[in-house]
Amino acid sequence: MKAAGFEIGSHSLSHCEPQQKRKKGKRVMRRNLERVRKELLLSKKILDPETGPNLRAYLAFPYGEFNQRILSLCEEAGYRLGFSVKQGGNAFFAHPLNLRREQILRKDMDHFIAKLRTFHDFPVR
Repeated sequence: MKAAGFEIGSHSLSHCEPQQKRKKGKRVMRRNLERVRKELLLSKKILDPETGPNLRAYLAFPYGEFNQRILSLCEEAGYRLGFSVKQGGNAFFAHPLNLRREQILRKDMDHFIAKLRTFHDFPVR
């Protein structure tokens, strides 16, 4: 796929939720961060030999969720681009690990197709 022009990226090792939903004790938070660190490092370790030197190292955050600590773990692991599921464009100064993108679900397919039909042929004579 890479040879055909596809970009290969990570989505973590097991697609676990990256953040705890409720605030818990410091020990639980440390364990959660260590779990996320392992998810990021192992996923990259598995993909890198398969895709060759992955200088870009993309990550699509599971559930689109992350926080500042997780962004720091991503930098530590060597990821260069991180994608959320927040809609909208990205300014040139956007943080590369906090990029927006369109999430396309089956139920949204008609809307997505309509967006692709933005440009039309226009004969120039």
